[in-house]
Amino acid sequence: MSKLRLPPVALIVVVLLCSVGCAFTKHDNRRLLNYLDSQAEGTWVADTTAGRITGAPIAIPVGAAAFALDVAVIQPVCAVPPAAKDTYDLLWKPRELSAFRKMILFVPVVVATPIVFVSDWAFRSLFEAG
Repeated sequence: MSKLRLPPVALIVVVLLCSVGCAFTKHDNRRLLNYLDSQAEGTWVADTTAGRITGAPIAIPVGAAAFALDVAVIQPVCAVPPAAKDTYDLLWKPRELSAFRKMILFVPVVVATPIVFVSDWAFRSLFEAG
C-alpha cells in the first residue's frame, strides 16, 4: 500500500495559498500573541540587543505556544458566536411565510442547522471572514 506524497513544490504552493487567506494572518485573530507583544513592548528586553538575546530562550517557546493556542483554541472558540448568528439569520430568522410553509420547512431546517453551523464555523476558524 503506497502513501500519498506531495511533491515539495506542491507542498510549498499549498502552504503559500493557505497563508495568504488563513485566519492567523489577520492581526485581530492572534489575540494571545498580540497580548504578549504588548506586554513586552517598551521593556529593556524588547528595546536592547542584550535583552533580546537573554529573552529569546523564553520568548521563542512561549511565542510558539501562544501562536498554537491562538490558531487551535482561541480563534475557533471566537468563531462560534458569528457562526451561530449566521446560522440563525440564514435558517431560523422569522420570515413572512404561512404557518403551513413553516411546518413544511421545519424538518429540513432542523437537519440543515448543524451542517450550516459547522461549515460556517470551520470557515471562520480557518480563513479570514470579513
